[in-house]
Amino acid sequence: MNRTELLAPGGSFESSLAALENGADAVYCGLQTFSARKAAKNLSIDQLSRLRKWTLDRDKKIYLAINTIIKDSEFPQLINLLNAVSELSPDGLIVQDPGLIKIAKDHFPHLELHASTQMSVHNSWGIKALEDAGFTRIVLPRELTIQEISKLHEKYPHIELEVFIHGAQCYSFSGMCLASGLLLNRSGNRGDCGQICRTWFKHSGERGYFFSCNDLCAGPEVLRIADAGVSSLKIEGRMKSPAYAAAVSRYYRHILDRKDPDALPELEKDLRIAYSRKPVKGHLFCQKGEDMINMDYPSHLGIPAGKVVNSYGNKITLKSSVTLHRRDGLMFFDRKKQAVHFALSFTDKRNSSIAGEISIYSAEKSPAVGTIIYKVQSHNHHWKEIKAESFQKYKRALKADILIAPDKMTVSIPSWDFQHDFEIQTEAAQGQSILQEKLRLEMAKSGVFDFVIDTLYFPDATRTGKDLFLVPSRIKKIRQELYRLLQDQILKKQEEKKTFIVESLEKEWQIFLRTTDAEKLPSRRSWAPLNTELPYLTDFAHRENQAKPGSRGKDFFIPLSPLQLPEKEEDFLTMIRKFSKDTETRIFGLNNWGHIGLFRMKEFRNNSYIIDTGLLAANRASLLFFSTLLPGKFIGCYGWVEASTEELTEGMSVIGSKKEEKMDLPLFISRNCFKKHSLHQSCKNCSRSERYSLEQNGKNYTVLVQDCISWVFQGKTDSARETESS
Repeated sequence: MNRTELLAPGGSFESSLAALENGADAVYCGLQTFSARKAAKNLSIDQLSRLRKWTLDRDKKIYLAINTIIKDSEFPQLINLLNAVSELSPDGLIVQDPGLIKIAKDHFPHLELHASTQMSVHNSWGIKALEDAGFTRIVLPRELTIQEISKLHEKYPHIELEVFIHGAQCYSFSGMCLASGLLLNRSGNRGDCGQICRTWFKHSGERGYFFSCNDLCAGPEVLRIADAGVSSLKIEGRMKSPAYAAAVSRYYRHILDRKDPDALPELEKDLRIAYSRKPVKGHLFCQKGEDMINMDYPSHLGIPAGKVVNSYGNKITLKSSVTLHRRDGLMFFDRKKQAVHFALSFTDKRNSSIAGEISIYSAEKSPAVGTIIYKVQSHNHHWKEIKAESFQKYKRALKADILIAPDKMTVSIPSWDFQHDFEIQTEAAQGQSILQEKLRLEMAKSGVFDFVIDTLYFPDATRTGKDLFLVPSRIKKIRQELYRLLQDQILKKQEEKKTFIVESLEKEWQIFLRTTDAEKLPSRRSWAPLNTELPYLTDFAHRENQAKPGSRGKDFFIPLSPLQLPEKEEDFLTMIRKFSKDTETRIFGLNNWGHIGLFRMKEFRNNSYIIDTGLLAANRASLLFFSTLLPGKFIGCYGWVEASTEELTEGMSVIGSKKEEKMDLPLFISRNCFKKHSLHQSCKNCSRSERYSLEQNGKNYTVLVQDCISWVFQGKTDSARETESS
């Protein structure tokens, strides 16, 4: 049986090495552009090259995340990046944007494609669509249970499934969160999330962090996840420190290798000190989730270190429960529940202490007696800076054919379609000639270049320089000139490839515009679904509230919900079949990759469709890619809603140009029931349809809970029934 991969975050060169040296089998990294973790250090191409060399030498893997939405104007820059990345051949490319998928498939086919969790693939139809599109791995959302994951694996055993086992949890399904983009103009789909979910809101006069999730921590249960058919166990944390990357890799490696369980508590302590909110199992073992929200504090808690038993001036007596060292980071909550941080300093000359009563200097605000003190940083967690330049670069190995005549040397590199003649003046060799060996040694000196001529062939035995001598200085100059010529050829070919890709896209786009009947779509609000406050049709709303499609003339618009969990696939399918068999003109709005898979099925192939807001189409390559996947009639596209009107490409429609035409789209779509997790109320006698109001800094927000799914909107509709549960 193949070993399940332990995949750790590589938010920097140092973090990548820390993870790999402490038990991770692979790391996932981003570059300094097009990364969904823009705030992480990320890697330069040079650092990626050096890390690639290191991983290849040690049978480790590296996956590269280019997982943001791409604007049309950025495609030349993107192609430059793909040209550079292509030379390094990472073990997988983690992607989100449909246009990038098209470019990679058409022009960089040797790069394996992994579907980012930002693609929100969470049901069997989505997996089928991406398997058909050539993906080899799907990163599943954190909201699925082990049972759901296992069933997906049973249905599609040939595609790899990657599952989160540890780290931060977003309130919304990844890829469905529009909060930061619409409220702050900082799109999470562009790697610039402002973490709205980690800020406070007010509900019924109570202030709290209603959307701030606790951290996922599978712990020893990770063994059950590995047995569910999962190929890769993923740890979140590209914005966290090298100390965290080391601790979390060490912890899970210990569990997966089934080492001494008695050593695990100490490893867990190290991990929680490096970074941890309250650790919970999330949705892994319960569809509704377990203890998902921390209303009181949204950030790092570390571990409880002890309790204050006396407080006097700037000194406190702490009854500690753990070993402490000078310069450890400590924290407590003051009377206003605000976090206060300070560095540990003993009142005597000691440098450390074991559990027991100790006297230490306090922060400026002294904590009250009975206050819990948390250890949030270890004195030895400061990671030594690593100079990436001291590591060898990955160099592409080249094979060269060499023909030697008395007056010239011909060097050919068939794989690059390269040939060049170098003038030489040879002499008769005195004694045994070793010219071939001298050439091999000299040509292998690649210097600063990203390739190396490591293999030489002398195909014509009569012209190999067997009896010739060439002065070493000339051999050196030939090598220098050869490498410069090859570098020039690389740059020339990359530029030619970029021009070809851009021109090909333009030609395909013009053909697409001529051969499709794409319309300028009306405002999204003008044909919104009826009898529902949601901008999409869900099987629950259709069944319970008799929700039905909106219409425009004879056209009926059926915008499908972007969320369709595995447990309700059959109910959803029943709704689709009902609508598709009606005699009126039906236009379906596709909002998830699962819809792509569904509408590739034979019974739905003749339906008309719109690429709706949920598929985040932001560029012309995206529409071209969707057109190759979908056999039905393309009506139009509502473009990526976080983009400005000017940024959307020709052929895309905005959801509305005037304030009264703009559609209220959900900021969050969550499997965390707001009533259960944020308000901590019982599910007993629940109507399964609730509504709540929140406020933040004078702005109103609405939470609709339908069938245990929470939909969060900005603003408040007058027509909605207000439900303020006690």
